[in-house]
Amino acid sequence: MNGESFISPIVDLFREILYDILGLFFPGASLLLILKDCPFQGVHKLVGLLGGFDNGIHIALFVGASYVTGYAIQGFAGRFWGKIVVPVVCGRRTKDEGMQGISPAFLQVAKDLNKSELVRRFREQAAAYCEIEDASKLSLNEVQNLAYSIAYERADNAFTFSFRADLANGLFFVFSIGVIVTLFEYWNLNFKLWLGTVLLYSLLAVGFAFRAWTYYSIRGRIIYSIGLAALAEYRRQDAHRQDVTK
Repeated sequence: MNGESFISPIVDLFREILYDILGLFFPGASLLLILKDCPFQGVHKLVGLLGGFDNGIHIALFVGASYVTGYAIQGFAGRFWGKIVVPVVCGRRTKDEGMQGISPAFLQVAKDLNKSELVRRFREQAAAYCEIEDASKLSLNEVQNLAYSIAYERADNAFTFSFRADLANGLFFVFSIGVIVTLFEYWNLNFKLWLGTVLLYSLLAVGFAFRAWTYYSIRGRIIYSIGLAALAEYRRQDAHRQDVTK
């Protein structure tokens, strides 16, 4: 058996487990621990039932609730980033047909992609490769989908940045909620403790926001480089087959 084919599934499984632990469980558990001391009694009691570690059942409930919460955070955080953060930082969002349901990374870099020589070259070469008559009629979203389909397995390199961006964005969302929750704790905490907690959560939120922005920027652009590299490889393979058949 080929060594690479034996190791590859193990590496993929490890990545999936790591993604579940870091990408879903960790943000979900962080939010539950923050909400455990929430001043709103309804939320406090609900989360308090899940936050106990007295026995195996409580631990299992907490782990399960953390995963479910992590999935919810990923959904809300992505929408928040695309609908609030990107328009505030970048200004009015670029209009492009077919932009429904696309990733926060694409929304973040959409304006720059319209000016990118790299994207223009990929659009032309991908259209020629797929025998599309008028490349100019392809929307940015359609060009991106072509890049993923042409890149095929190479596209996994782009998803590495997607995982990092989603994790950083999820934690930005969690600690932003932490700031809001702590603000309502002003009358219940010692002032120095309250101020320190607000500053700590604020710094963490800002730090993770910067990391998310960086990773989303890379994630939104890198697929076109990967797609061009794949097209170049296909052309070399075609040229080699033609040489062999001569």
